[in-house]
Amino acid sequence: MGVPGIRNLGRGGWLAAGIVLAFVLAPSAAIATAAGVTEITGPGGQRAAVTDAGQLTTTPASAGSFETRGGTLVTTLTTPQCLTLPPFSATTGFVITQVTVSVDSDPDPGTSDLGLYEGSGCDLKRVVTTLTPASLGMTVLPVDPGLAIPKHGTFSFAVQDMGAFVTVYGYKVPASEVSGYTPNH
Repeated sequence: MGVPGIRNLGRGGWLAAGIVLAFVLAPSAAIATAAGVTEITGPGGQRAAVTDAGQLTTTPASAGSFETRGGTLVTTLTTPQCLTLPPFSATTGFVITQVTVSVDSDPDPGTSDLGLYEGSGCDLKRVVTTLTPASLGMTVLPVDPGLAIPKHGTFSFAVQDMGAFVTVYGYKVPASEVSGYTPNH
């Protein structure tokens, strides 16, 4: 059983059938390939796509959304002294991507402590990390994928028996994307 005469097609007939079949299947393959890219759009309009290879492609945040905050705290006391940075924003959230610590005075390097905290008042329940710098100089702490700071939120740090300048780098995000501080800190 079968289609009569299909076995009797010559080379030219098979070539023509192949070309017709390619014209029918090629647009379907192109549509299937294009459909393999999934796009994700956040509430703030940020867009990201996932390729067929499972890679995430994103658009960088606008330059206007990047901000820094910094503060200096010097103490010779052996009990920690706390400095709370001003709130990042009353209308947007903030994502911290990097913290730098520049120690410029330390009478006994390797024994003085510095703590970084989400929120105000150096709350031990919100500790991000602690450092014991071995020498004077700069320490860069990348924060990946970032620490979420809600609107009206802030960041604080405490030093003990040293002088340090702490700078926080990051970018603003819509307040709806950051409902609170990053969990588990």
